Amino acid sequence: HAKEVAVAHVEHAEAAPAVAAVSPGAEYAVVKFQKGSHALSDSGRQEINRIANRSVNEGRKINDIKILAWADREYPNQGIKANSKDVHLAGDRADVIKSYIKHDLNTNAKVDEHNMAKRPGFLSELVKTEDFKIKNKIENSGLTKNGTANPFLGKKESKALVLITYE
Repeated sequence: HAKEVAVAHVEHAEAAPAVAAVSPGAEYAVVKFQKGSHALSDSGRQEINRIANRSVNEGRKINDIKILAWADREYPNQGIKANSKDVHLAGDRADVIKSYIKHDLNTNAKVDEHNMAKRPGFLSELVKTEDFKIKNKIENSGLTKNGTANPFLGKKESKALVLITYE
């Protein structure tokens, strides 16, 4: 069964601040997963191809790829610990996208995964890791605000956001 893919375009004024906060100038795709699944659908691959192929079509080199993957629930509020099932599901979703990008699209670009089922831990906050910085930027952009459908990403559960920046 083909899974729904929400196509997001930078020209939507509501989307630009959220994407710019995380990765200025990035091309992006929003991939939706079926609840409980980490299988990447054909339409999900097509969405990732759409943004990745810009490098080929425009002669641009990919600089950086970020994958932000949610489980089947929103980003946890401050003080709420994610359960291991959600952490694994979001991690598996990020892994399948990363594998597709690295192997099927044959890129050597750096790919960072960010598990949006869990908040950064104490050590991450203390040393200001890349994961902490990305999640902090996302929170400050309002993208993780729970209980509301963001005009850019809607409700975030069961989705992954793929951001590609070019040199």
